[in-house]
Amino acid sequence: MATTVPNQITLDFGASLVAKGLNQPDISSFVYDFSGGQNVVDYLITTSAKSRRTEGNNGFYQTPVMGRSVVTGEIATRAAVGATLVLTFVNNVYDLFREKMTVTDGTTSNAQGRVIATAPGTITIEPAAAGAFVAADFAVGEFASTVFQSAGDRGSEGMVSLYEAPVLVDNRTSVMRESVELFRRDMNQTYPQYNGGHWYLYQEKAAMLRYARFLEYKALWSRYGATGTINSTLEGQVSYSMGLKEAIQDPIRGGVYQGMVNVPTEQQFGDFITEIADQQGNTNTELTCIVGREMLRTIQQFPAIQNSIQFAGQQTTFGGSAVTGLDVNTYSIAGVTCNFIQAPALNNTDQWPATSGLTARPLVQYTCIVIDLNNYSSVDGRELPASEKVYFGDREMEYNLLPGVAMGGSLGDKVDLFNTSAPIAVTQRDGARVELYSDCGYNFMANNMGWMELLV
Repeated sequence: MATTVPNQITLDFGASLVAKGLNQPDISSFVYDFSGGQNVVDYLITTSAKSRRTEGNNGFYQTPVMGRSVVTGEIATRAAVGATLVLTFVNNVYDLFREKMTVTDGTTSNAQGRVIATAPGTITIEPAAAGAFVAADFAVGEFASTVFQSAGDRGSEGMVSLYEAPVLVDNRTSVMRESVELFRRDMNQTYPQYNGGHWYLYQEKAAMLRYARFLEYKALWSRYGATGTINSTLEGQVSYSMGLKEAIQDPIRGGVYQGMVNVPTEQQFGDFITEIADQQGNTNTELTCIVGREMLRTIQQFPAIQNSIQFAGQQTTFGGSAVTGLDVNTYSIAGVTCNFIQAPALNNTDQWPATSGLTARPLVQYTCIVIDLNNYSSVDGRELPASEKVYFGDREMEYNLLPGVAMGGSLGDKVDLFNTSAPIAVTQRDGARVELYSDCGYNFMANNMGWMELLV
């Protein structure tokens, strides 16, 4: 059994440090430390951005997203009409090109034309600068993209207005619970010991460990669906928040998804990380990569990396020596620095027993998740986190003790009832329950993120 973190549970459930400590503000860090490293994703998110409360109806909230303001169209046909070209697009209703904009085909020849007429799904362009169009200019399958505006030298007029508005992406919080109940007769002596007492004392911590795993799996794999809710025959409406994988695959908020039918090669992995780095547009980029053991081993065996990958250990920026379970391996290539962190969620072979047909090794361990822990700049200059935890209600997590009768007078405060001091009980059962409750989710603006996994 893995080494446990002492939590000072005694026969007195009311004196449990877990029960009292979980209402402290630094909730996620506490869960992480207590869970033995289960909550890598939750820990990284909540240490890079403060958890945010939402008051939307049933935990529903929307996030406005702005793109890069690019006007471009894939060319379906081209026709020469005199000195001009008439281009039609694969999207035959696309109508964002404006007259007097200069467009390019994006090739190394840098062919350019000036838009002189537009209609839905088509534009007419004249040669920009000197010369005439040749057959290779604006070929079918290439893209016509606006680059700048070109007006007449004298008596020029303004442009047709172009408006920009954000797109709203949906998400919601979702309720998650865990419970453990012990009865008076459960307090029997056992050969296995925990914290100097009998085995029933371990059950509270076991519930916390389960809850920690639930949070991690929810952050990674929860699926939002069409509305984020279903109507169940058990407890009615059930909400589902969007996990990281679905956010990366989302057509609006998403990033780079790469499903592999072979163990990734060095070229394929390099293309994957540079495509993510290109999304950020910075010359020097630092990526946080959450990996399974087999993916890390595969990367470490790449010839160009074997001599450059370094073990950072306590030099990690994610808490240093105060944090356990977050050893970091780093390497840099093409101005991209990758910090590799193994996640227990990807190495749990009991939870994910499926093996790869290619290697007979655990399939989910061949996963690399690039998570963005930086901020986006809003249009009004504020800094907004790319990854954040969102919760509904007063607190991010609730942890409650429900004492019953016949549990002794040490379970909590007493009340003056008919001039008699009596222990408080909230149930007539001769036992006590511990209840964990959260109504939270993770909101990922995943444009600068990526997910690579082995499919077979």
